[in-house]
Amino acid sequence: MDNGVVPIDETLNNVTKLMEQVKKENPDSTFVPQPSYPLYQAHFYPNQVAGLKKYAEKNDIPFLDHWSAWPDYHKKDLNNYLLPDESGPNKKGIHVWSGYLLHYLINSESES
Repeated sequence: MDNGVVPIDETLNNVTKLMEQVKKENPDSTFVPQPSYPLYQAHFYPNQVAGLKKYAEKNDIPFLDHWSAWPDYHKKDLNNYLLPDESGPNKKGIHVWSGYLLHYLINSESES
């Protein structure tokens, strides 16, 4: 719920604090951040996603960039993957997102 309200630096500081606390209580924890679903013609959100991705790369944390599997958020076709009020993905969007996650998990398992 940070979109356009909380600066990305503050969000990333909060993410760091959260991960540190979890690691303190469970040192074997693994973090794999991913953004929520894309929004048609979003303004703030893509910058936040880019900031989170850069943070993950800098900290050697895997980042699930599932936006690459969706239609470009600048194109109206993205709306075919979202509920009419953009409150979430529709069945088509869920299929894209879950397909990306399954591909990641299956490939991650095979590399172990």
